[in-house]
Amino acid sequence: MFKFLPITRPEQWEAIEEIQGASYLPSLQEDISALQFKNDIENSVCRLIQAPLGQALSSERDQAVGYILAHPFPLDGVPDLNASNRAMRSTGVKQNEQNIFLHDFCLSKKVQGKGLGKRVIMNFMRLLTQLGFSSVSLVAVQGSRNFWASFGFEQGSVSKCMNSYGNDAVFMYKELQ
Repeated sequence: MFKFLPITRPEQWEAIEEIQGASYLPSLQEDISALQFKNDIENSVCRLIQAPLGQALSSERDQAVGYILAHPFPLDGVPDLNASNRAMRSTGVKQNEQNIFLHDFCLSKKVQGKGLGKRVIMNFMRLLTQLGFSSVSLVAVQGSRNFWASFGFEQGSVSKCMNSYGNDAVFMYKELQ
């Protein structure tokens, strides 16, 4: 079992930084301040993912095993990695934006390949629907296109260059029910 926790404490950001560092190529890692900014955007949906490691014993303490950061952003756009407060504001994000950009989803290598990612994304999509978002967009990186396609995400196009996401970056979106 896992828990979604709001990200409110410095030690949670330390765990996120550690998971990001172990999971992404250096060119795709973001400054922690840029990630914290996503959490501060109005109507953002950012969560730390906690789960027991190893055997799921009731006495075992849950540990940070991943995170998911999403924020409102126009469906036809993509924010740059490490986007600053000023850069994000200049994109014209509307207060009642119906699309949410899934900026980052990352699980620790310790729990990858065990079905946790699928359970997290299914629960997260339900949460986004409950919160009233009508669509989700993302940029698939590091060969994750098929993972996102398995949840019904379709490849799309945006006019903006996505160089900061790497050569294999693919823009994808999904309408929520």
